Amino acid sequence: MRRAVMILSLVALGVAPAAARAQEADERVAQEPPVVVGEQESDEKTPRWAKEPWEKIRYGIKAGASWAALAGQLPLPGVGTFGFDGDFGFAAGISFEVPVSRKFSIQPEVLIVRKHAEIDLEDSGFEGSEKLSVNYLEIPLLAKWYPGSRRGTIFSLQAGPAMGIRMDALRSSRHADGTIEDVEGETLVKATDWGLILGAGVEFHEFLWALTVDLRYNHGLSDIDNSGSSVDAKWRALYVVAGVTW
Repeated sequence: MRRAVMILSLVALGVAPAAARAQEADERVAQEPPVVVGEQESDEKTPRWAKEPWEKIRYGIKAGASWAALAGQLPLPGVGTFGFDGDFGFAAGISFEVPVSRKFSIQPEVLIVRKHAEIDLEDSGFEGSEKLSVNYLEIPLLAKWYPGSRRGTIFSLQAGPAMGIRMDALRSSRHADGTIEDVEGETLVKATDWGLILGAGVEFHEFLWALTVDLRYNHGLSDIDNSGSSVDAKWRALYVVAGVTW
């Protein structure tokens, strides 16, 4: 009988600590938040810097298409004063994004932008057509606001001024017989152009770098006419650019 009592006492002493440890483990599990499988996989794929891009300066490269038109009229020596229709060009360059807070950043850029405008002179009673092509070194200074994100995708709104420095300009005249004459157009266009950019963008952070897609509208503020006439002409342009940041 004494031996049985001793055995039962030893068993009780061994079970009590084990039960206490099991209870503590259950309490820790209960306090932990539930884990969603999809979110866990997304976090494992998304680098920490991508989930928190406001913690460092980011660099980027981008390229895309532009569509530009001239609002107003532009004098053409030897022909007359006309309004120009829109045409497609391109935009490409680099960007630097400097975070200010969790939702706000400043992004200066340096872009090479080609803007085209064209007019069919037959619609104005003449023969042939005229095309103006201008290459700008464009320097936007954008304020970016991040309204929210979803599963590694970050949305942004952008706004700010942009200065364009004329690199070169070309006037192409297509005559009635089909021949094309190219002449320098720098005398037609002023050396600088100012505009206001409004746009929106989306960033996909599923890789070691971020894929960005931006849609922008550049509203020209300055008259590009270099002839000194009383008429004015201002650029209106749309950009669709894609790139990567890191």
